[in-house]
Amino acid sequence: MRRTIITAITVLLVAGSAWADPFGAVTITEPVDADGAIHQSETPLRYISRIAPDSYVENEYFMEGAATVYTYNDPPVRGEIIVQDADVPYKTRFTVRKPADPADFNGTVIIEWLNSTAGFDVAPVWDASAEFFTRAGWIYVGVTNATNIINFLVNKCPLLGISIFPETCGTRYASLFMSENGQAFEMVSQLANLLRSGEADNPLNPDYPVQRVFHAGQSQQGGSMVTYASAFHEPTINDGYFVQAAGTARRINYGPICGAAGSPAYPDCTPSLTGDDRLVATDLDVPVYRALTETDVSFMLTNASRTCDGGSNDGDPCSNDGECPGGTCPEAFTLARQTDSGDFRYYELAGTSHVTVHKNIEVIPEDIPGGPLQLDETCASLLNTLADGPVRGSYIYNAMWQNMEDQVRLGSVPPSGSLIDEAGGVLTRDAYDNATGGIRMPQMDHPIHSYFSPHNTLNPAVDPLFSQLGSLFCVLAGSYVDIYAPILRYLYASKADFAAALEAAGAQLATDGFLLAEDAALLPVPQDKDGQRCINAHAKAAGIATKARGKLIGKCIKDTSKGKAADADACIAADAAGFALKADAKADKLVTKSCATGARFADPGAAAVSSAAGTGTDQLLRAVFGTDGGGGIDDAIVRASDDKDAAKCQAAVYKGYDKMLGARVKTFAKCAKTGLSAGDKDTAELLNSIGSALQLSECLFADPRNKVALARTKLLSALQKKCLGVDRTAAFPGDCDGSTAISIFGGCLADTVELEAEVVFAWANE
Repeated sequence: MRRTIITAITVLLVAGSAWADPFGAVTITEPVDADGAIHQSETPLRYISRIAPDSYVENEYFMEGAATVYTYNDPPVRGEIIVQDADVPYKTRFTVRKPADPADFNGTVIIEWLNSTAGFDVAPVWDASAEFFTRAGWIYVGVTNATNIINFLVNKCPLLGISIFPETCGTRYASLFMSENGQAFEMVSQLANLLRSGEADNPLNPDYPVQRVFHAGQSQQGGSMVTYASAFHEPTINDGYFVQAAGTARRINYGPICGAAGSPAYPDCTPSLTGDDRLVATDLDVPVYRALTETDVSFMLTNASRTCDGGSNDGDPCSNDGECPGGTCPEAFTLARQTDSGDFRYYELAGTSHVTVHKNIEVIPEDIPGGPLQLDETCASLLNTLADGPVRGSYIYNAMWQNMEDQVRLGSVPPSGSLIDEAGGVLTRDAYDNATGGIRMPQMDHPIHSYFSPHNTLNPAVDPLFSQLGSLFCVLAGSYVDIYAPILRYLYASKADFAAALEAAGAQLATDGFLLAEDAALLPVPQDKDGQRCINAHAKAAGIATKARGKLIGKCIKDTSKGKAADADACIAADAAGFALKADAKADKLVTKSCATGARFADPGAAAVSSAAGTGTDQLLRAVFGTDGGGGIDDAIVRASDDKDAAKCQAAVYKGYDKMLGARVKTFAKCAKTGLSAGDKDTAELLNSIGSALQLSECLFADPRNKVALARTKLLSALQKKCLGVDRTAAFPGDCDGSTAISIFGGCLADTVELEAEVVFAWANE
């Protein structure tokens, strides 16, 4: 890399023009899937295959080009940048999630600068608002933008970024390279320009014409947004910026910091912006939104009076990058509070946490030392994260995204928010220990919990390998505790009163411009008796439909294996005994009778329940047994006359996984009934009340009496008893690798049952 700082008089740059070329040509290639698996930046529950399995597609691309690294004059001025190293080569990756049908694309592209704090790519912008992006018809692009992540990818993506753990992506990313984080600013401009162009390399051209491009990043990459919007804004390609849960400007490059201990003199060091220049520019001609969670505001106030020693500080950084020349913090985090002006808006969200998600995420698999470990288990206290709740501030983010698009498309004026209250650098809290002020989800003013951000620590039982990353996660995730039962009884005379208060607060939030109608319908508001009866009927109908299809499939597998049926697929399709037909009629009668007045959620009708049961059991069958060239499973069914042991193995596995699915269905129904009725007689039980589709979906992971765990154990036991010595690869050419150890293979089968159970209950999210 050449290091050339050219005289400021000749190369002084102001945002909107560039020394090298933010419009420079790039080369786009596609990775080779055979080289290794894609590195998923999003968390499992936000995979596109779960969020929008039928309406969206995902592709990954490599982008190669050259980007210039910039610096500031001395003293530095926000927006005035000069070339430090011109045309530095790079090759990075980006992922595109777009509507499968181009007609569903509404013209908006969101580019997320994937977060690099963990040492591997994570996607907090996507994780928070994936449902909004997909239902709105937006295209999502996630781009790797940091050198530490390039190194992680090149080094084959070891689990959690820890070298002693298994590598997960092979040599897929061996060709990537990036030498300086400062390349990202011009590099991502080139990506945005490409997506708007008519170039043949543009993966969106010509079917997806782009009308708007918004950029977003959280935390460190939120700091990148501050720097990018302030100094690299290109009005012809960028239409807005969302600085999500971040403080002030990130470094423009990663050379030595001027004024830090041991740093050389300028121009061989990089000056740091100070004071208001560290804040995002508010005079751009496009929307710029900054939103801080309560966690961020708490840290902001705490760091306001911190001092440190010339950059190495006291181990607790005063700013995004630990820059602290001179022994104090001239860029104190309190300066991150900005005043609304023009197209700029600044927001603070009470009761919310910096971390976006936490539920049902496996950190360390069962077959790895220290595993199995769920993310929930890493922290000492209950977790409160932005998209998984209990305070789902992601709904507020969704409204902000819609406001930004409306501002660009329609000229709408976005709403202003209020600040979270504080006194003497400490958040002001009400009688229930919840912060006052700020933008507020309904449960902040009608609480059943006290929310603390930050207020969590690492679980001391967690393996030390996870301690550094886990400690940071836990603090940023915040926590919550239940409000005492006597207080709840005092606050809410009845469940109906509580529900009415929540609905009124939600309506006000929507009126204020911070809640969309689609998300208002998802708010947790307890169901009345009629609604409970209707949802319970749907859950019972799912059990009827699933059991009947399990009986049908099991009979056809048995008959085909024994030669009583010529073709398993034809047998299932024929349903000669009318198992499915009779079950569907019974389910329809039950739901029709129970849903005369309907329910607030999870009330799509019996047809949807039967369809989901059919889809789930069918997908599970094919996932276990594989498919032939025509998409059927007949070729996979072993005839007993050919291999008696393999036929017995298949029969035992089917019986085991069908019973596990049945246990999950029954457990779901029991959980739903209990949760829906919680609080009817005693408002102290509102803590356990199910009031939304999302809360109802949590029943898919409940197992209070270990019924599902027992069925899982029996499935694994059946494998051990009936399948030893059987060629499992031939007997089960589905999604699970039969060549692995029988315990691993069995674990995969059981996990597949759980996955398809979500399909069986897909109606619960409607």
